[in-house]
Amino acid sequence: MQYTVYLLVKLGFMAVLRFTSAREQDFDILSQFNINKGQQPLLGVNTINGTTRYQVAYRLSENALLSIPSSKVLPFGLPSEYSFVSTFRVKQKSNNQLWNLWMVTDKQYGILAGIQIDDRRQLVRFVTRDKQNRIHQVTFSRCAGLFDNGWHKILLAVKNKEVSLYIDCVWIEDVSFNQSYLAMDTKGFVQIGHIVQNTSYSMPIELQWMLIHCDPERAKRETCNELPPKVSI
Repeated sequence: MQYTVYLLVKLGFMAVLRFTSAREQDFDILSQFNINKGQQPLLGVNTINGTTRYQVAYRLSENALLSIPSSKVLPFGLPSEYSFVSTFRVKQKSNNQLWNLWMVTDKQYGILAGIQIDDRRQLVRFVTRDKQNRIHQVTFSRCAGLFDNGWHKILLAVKNKEVSLYIDCVWIEDVSFNQSYLAMDTKGFVQIGHIVQNTSYSMPIELQWMLIHCDPERAKRETCNELPPKVSI
């Protein structure tokens, strides 16, 4: 349920402050890296055309190594329930890599939460760590369509007892997931595209969107109008 609260404050004038439900809040991850604000380009990042002529995307080379303090992206930590949304393309041959599309770490670079792409097995994996420092994995295996070198949109809905994956706005699978979430350490880092077995390199990808919505139902409502139409053979 969404709600709005109005607070009236009299300080020589009447000011009206509008507060919206926490579920309306979202975090634009890419904007916090300053790669879409016309500033000095980051090492290994180039601006390219996106999925349409009106969209801008970013090509990450193997030396991009995007990493930023968590406090800049998630100042209050990661919500216990949320939707993750990203539009991206792996255009070149991946060499069967396991890589992190998105990863939140502690200050020692240990896993807190993230999404891994396994090109060799053609699967998507959600990973997180609980309060007892145990790593949990949710694996989605019906993901072959993601590995055709085209533009795709991943949507992950994380709830207290379930994780759901959508690819190109098509539901893939719901997986039960009942565990105590780790209180997010905002002293760590948010990383994009790092290769798991060799963190000195990034996966060369083209990235258009990457957002976190505090509403876990957002993933099922999201549209994919920006994606190019599929070509039938």
